[in-house]
Amino acid sequence: MGNWSDIAARANDAVYRTFGIPVVYYAPGAPTGMALTAVRLRRSPEESAAAGAVEGIELRETDFAALGNPLPMPGGVVTMAGTDYVISEPPRNPDPDSGTIVLVLTRRFRSPANA
Repeated sequence: MGNWSDIAARANDAVYRTFGIPVVYYAPGAPTGMALTAVRLRRSPEESAAAGAVEGIELRETDFAALGNPLPMPGGVVTMAGTDYVISEPPRNPDPDSGTIVLVLTRRFRSPANA
C-alpha cells in the first residue's frame, strides 16, 4: 500500500475515468479553447434539470499546469455538452490531496438574435 497521496491520486484517477466528461475551457478573450476532462458535481433534486442555470464542475489542477496555462478565472467560458457556461466565481483552492479545483458556472443564455 502507498502513502496517502498515492492512494488519493489513484482514487482521483478512477473517478475521472469513470465519471469524467469532456469540456472545453476558453480563457477570457482567448480565441481557442483547451480540451479537458471534468467531473460534474451533484446537484440537489430541485436543480437536477438536464442543463441547469448553475453548474459546478471539478477539474484537475495538473491539467492546467501540464498545458502551461494559469488556473481558470471568472469570465472564462466552459462548454459542456453543447452548452456554454461562464465561470462566475474564482476557482476554489486546489484540494491538497486530490489536486482538484472547483468551478461554479452560470449558464450563458443567448437571445434569439445572437443565437
